[in-house]
Amino acid sequence: MKVLNFTWSLREDVDSIDEITGERIETQRNKLNEMLDNLKEKLALLNGITVINNCLDECSGKYEIKDLNIVNYIVSNSMTIVIMKQGRKTTWNDVYKTVNSIKSAKYNLV
Repeated sequence: MKVLNFTWSLREDVDSIDEITGERIETQRNKLNEMLDNLKEKLALLNGITVINNCLDECSGKYEIKDLNIVNYIVSNSMTIVIMKQGRKTTWNDVYKTVNSIKSAKYNLV
């Protein structure tokens, strides 16, 4: 049995650490959860496809490139999703198209 995993990321550049607020982080997390709900609805129309796991990760913070003296402040969250396929009625290409209809991702088929 093969599974597909991928990560959706949302990112917003801000001007200072003070702009990385709980409200901005929560807004992104809610958007990722809405995207997941939308994906589940679309996958339910396909045969033998199940989301077996998802995980939210907060990646917000201050990022520095010391050699270039560059500092970036970023509000960023990501969600890793794992999908399982059973049977042959639905192809992995059908699944890719469905995921990409919401947001493109880099896939890892295991």
